[in-house]
Amino acid sequence: MNESSYPKKWDTSITNANFVKWAESKVANIMTFRDKTFTSPNTMVTSLPTKVKWFDNHNDTVEHFLDNGDADAKDDASLGKLQNDGIEGLKQ
Repeated sequence: MNESSYPKKWDTSITNANFVKWAESKVANIMTFRDKTFTSPNTMVTSLPTKVKWFDNHNDTVEHFLDNGDADAKDDASLGKLQNDGIEGLKQ
């Protein structure tokens, strides 16, 4: 890892566990494996489950993605930032 640009604390055991979990979930049910949560090997934080299951999510707008399917999230800080700064403002 020292020769790459990956963060120094990248945990490859978590990366491996995430891949195994993803593969097993995909084999177990091809329609629900996208709804699983995973732990970041960099921050050690586990992702939150989505509010709308992948199969039922037919809205692919940026706003819907950022508010995670919550119709009442118009006051959400990230959505407000998107409306004010555009998508480029979120990348900072």
